[in-house]
Amino acid sequence: MSSHYSSAFYSTMATLIPVLFLALSLQGDFLMKSLLAARHWRQSLRDAYGTWIVKRSPWQRHVADPFVRNLENLFCLVPGLILIYGLFGEIEALLALERGSASADLQSTVMQAGVVMTCAVVLAFLVRYTETIIASHVEAAKKKAALEEPPE
Repeated sequence: MSSHYSSAFYSTMATLIPVLFLALSLQGDFLMKSLLAARHWRQSLRDAYGTWIVKRSPWQRHVADPFVRNLENLFCLVPGLILIYGLFGEIEALLALERGSASADLQSTVMQAGVVMTCAVVLAFLVRYTETIIASHVEAAKKKAALEEPPE
């Protein structure tokens, strides 16, 4: 057995990561909203980049174009990468439990997957909470405006 192996750690992570997947799925359409926001950001970046690049030299265009395209694609991949990393961490935790041994790299990878999934769940909760607060304030402002409106 390796000195980096802790069955308690791997069994905890093998239990925690699926619970985090479940919590993320219960947050509703967080991942879909993330992808839509990424798409909107990508289009905004393209619009801003289009006006900027017209004023640049051909050499600057040649250097900046691949960088901006890669940045756009990376931003759109983040929600999917979070899920893939969580899945990878879950599989590695289960394999470590089955084998009864693991390396230090494997332990840090599983821990990172748990942290990434936890951050995604917390972020999804904060987004949902903020949406609820904003919606309640907007609704209250509409009711107040309706009450203050003079009768016709």
